[in-house]
Amino acid sequence: MRSTAFGNISLGDVDGDGDSDAMIVSFSNNTSSSIWINNGSGSFSDSGQSILTNARTTCIILADLDGDGDLDAFISRFNGDSNKVFFNDGTGILSDSGQSLGSGFSYDVSLGDLDGDGDLDAFITNNGANTVWINN
Repeated sequence: MRSTAFGNISLGDVDGDGDSDAMIVSFSNNTSSSIWINNGSGSFSDSGQSILTNARTTCIILADLDGDGDLDAFISRFNGDSNKVFFNDGTGILSDSGQSLGSGFSYDVSLGDLDGDGDLDAFITNNGANTVWINN
């Protein structure tokens, strides 16, 4: 795996084959976040997806955000850019959901059912006031 200016890593079965893949976000303005597919024996291949190029991303959480059974991605960003959600098509291809969640300088995100309705909500730590996003 390449090793330039990474910010955070999250492991999970992104492509649905039963093993843990890796998604790595990049804090550098000169690289993009990437998905690395586990070949089943612990070595990884770049999926070829470039996500949020030049975006100064700080944290990635993989979780089923849309309730369809596969792992989606919640990505926090730092440079005043909005945090983003990417939906998985079930085969490991992630697409921007179009959601822009906040415009602050975010450091970290954690997901949990904060309002007791059975889906995942987001708690985001920022440079300034922290933010809670309720998923409805």
